[in-house]
Order: sequence, then C-alpha cells, then structure tokens
Amino acid sequence: MFFTMQDNAAKMAAKPKSNKGGITVRVATTCVKMRLGSKSQNLVPILQLIDKAVEAGQPDILVLSESVFTRMNIHGIEDAALDTSIAEELDGPVFKELMARAAQHKIYIAFTIYAPGGDADAAPRAFFNSNFLLSPEGEIVGRYDKNKLPKSEAEAGCKPGTERPVFDISVDGKAVRVGMMNCYDFSLDGYCEGEERVAASLANKGAKILLGSSIGDYTSEAVSDAAANGVYVVMAGQDKYRENDYGASAIIDPKGGILVQFTDRTGYPGLDMDVMRYRPGQDGSYGYADIVLPL
Repeated sequence: MFFTMQDNAAKMAAKPKSNKGGITVRVATTCVKMRLGSKSQNLVPILQLIDKAVEAGQPDILVLSESVFTRMNIHGIEDAALDTSIAEELDGPVFKELMARAAQHKIYIAFTIYAPGGDADAAPRAFFNSNFLLSPEGEIVGRYDKNKLPKSEAEAGCKPGTERPVFDISVDGKAVRVGMMNCYDFSLDGYCEGEERVAASLANKGAKILLGSSIGDYTSEAVSDAAANGVYVVMAGQDKYRENDYGASAIIDPKGGILVQFTDRTGYPGLDMDVMRYRPGQDGSYGYADIVLPL
C-alpha cells in the first residue's frame, strides 16, 4: 500500500499487522520549503506537518529532509562561512520539540540538523551535518554524521563524519535494522575510486531500510543504491529556496522501483516559482508506503 497527500482530507486504512512471515513497516516521508535564517520560524510548520502526517496514517517511521530548520547561515552556505550560532545542542529547542512529538505520537522520527560533536572542550567546536533518529519514547537512539560533503559545505566549516553506523529499532515487537544517509552521500562524484558507497556500507551491516534526507535531487542515485544493495530507501527532499531546482521525496523498493514520489509542488501545477517559494499557511507534503520485510 502506498499513498501521497497534500493535506489530511482522507486517512489511510489501518496498517496490516506483522505476522510470522514478515514485518510490515509503515514509512512516511516529507517534502517542505525551508525559510532561511530562523530555526523557530521553520520549526512551527514542521511540527504541523508531523501532526498532519500522523493523523492521516500513523507511520512507524517518519523522515524529515536535510536542513529543514535552517541552512548553514542566513545567507546560505554559498555566501558566507559557517554561522555556528545556528548549530543545535542536543538539549536545544528543536530536539526538545521533536522528542516530544515522537513520544506523543509513538513513532520514530528521523531528521537532520547542524550539531556539535567530538571534544566538547575543543576550541573551536567541531560541527557536523547530522542525522538523528528519535524513538517512540522521545529519546535519541541514533546519530549519523554526514560522510560526504560538497565543496561549499566543507569550505563553510562543516566537518565530515567518518562512521557509518546502523541501528536496531522495534516495529510490532520485532527488530528492524535501519541506516541513515544525507544528500551528498548519494552522489556519484563524492567518492574516491574503489571506495565503498555509504549505502553499501550500511547494507553490508544489515540495514534493510535507509532513511535519506536531501536538499539536492538524488532520486536516480537513490534508486541505484536501493537496487544495488537490495534495500528500501526512504528519501525526504526539499523545495529549494533559489531558482527552480528541488529535491523530490520518494520511497524506493529493493529492486529500484519507486513506490511513492512527490514534491511540495505536487498538486499545484502551473504555479510559478515566485508563488511556490513561500506559500503562506502551507507546511509541506507527505507520502506513505507499507513495506514488508521478511523475517
């Protein structure tokens, strides 16, 4: 079963129950437009989007896109060095609000944000573009620091991660192993010759579902990674704030088939970029798929 919506006018059927033959996991992905310069300005519509998506279908896992709270600085990473004031401590307001939503709705939430890491006493602190996984109890149960950085992000002061961890979550009382990836991790030109791709590393460690977040459009690369490694990929994209390019959201099966694909413009044909850039009162789009993992 798969489903895509612009709003919550209708609800999905109840998720089929897992059985002895397999685990049914309902995954939800999202697509939003980020406003520059204010975490609080972006947090409110993100929370509204989570509420709407949960009301429509009660997913087991919900994935948010890369940097949905703010980018590297108020001008964008292309224009200035990293503004470390936008990085979020793990007890900061974004974490607190998302932890509360995860616990309220009893779901896993995967999201990205710029966060400090490494030696807490180092000067200056190291900052990473990090994926976090929150549990239905509202706790951090996973962190992945983006391994592959585009030139602009590295030059702005962000550090690359070096680890490629996987995480065991519980769905209907059964263990499901997931991994997380972030934007340029899906790229074709971010790897040295012979280097193992992030998706392959996670699959080789037993991950069955890869939770991907991106600003850029890496749908074709995500399809390739899914098929090459026999995994599901849940990609959360984001309408970009400049020009006309954007990253689509998609849910991809282990053969590379696209179960769901949409953007925040889906259902709004003919609207030009000036209209689409900031649609007052709109908080994004979301889509679902029920996937069955064999035991």
